[in-house]
Amino acid sequence: MKVTRLTKWDAYLANGQKTGRILTRGQSIPDDLYHLAVDCLVQHVDNDILFVQRHLEKESFPGFFEASAGGSALYGEDSKQAVRRELLEETGLVPAKLTFSKRIVYKEDQYLMDRYVALVDCPKDHITLQNGETIAYQWVTKEDFKRFLEKYSVVPAHRLMLESLFLDK
Repeated sequence: MKVTRLTKWDAYLANGQKTGRILTRGQSIPDDLYHLAVDCLVQHVDNDILFVQRHLEKESFPGFFEASAGGSALYGEDSKQAVRRELLEETGLVPAKLTFSKRIVYKEDQYLMDRYVALVDCPKDHITLQNGETIAYQWVTKEDFKRFLEKYSVVPAHRLMLESLFLDK
């Protein structure tokens, strides 16, 4: 789904409480209000992690791999509905299990980020890439994870998160 300038969001307080106000993408967000965003790490039941490659024309990190699907929750959506919609739009996948991980408050950028892990049980070649968003995908085993990070450019925030989860320090 292509997000347009008229996309509407629910307004939240930093504690996650909805305010009843509506925000519009592209317009200033009043101080002390936030919109809700979601992302999820996609893990196959065999423990492999899904990486998708960002389109070469993306404004940020073109051609980089990322280990998530996500975006902004639309007006009226809760976080689980938003993450399921984003996962379906960006990969064609429906999670067998969706586990909430944590909420991060980004005060400077005025959004709340709900993070999930989506467990999928599907044939690995059943990924549908989102036109204009992604151009390739790879399933990466935990054993090949370090080599993958050495070989490919990965969105820095995803690299840090995944290194903390999967690599021994």
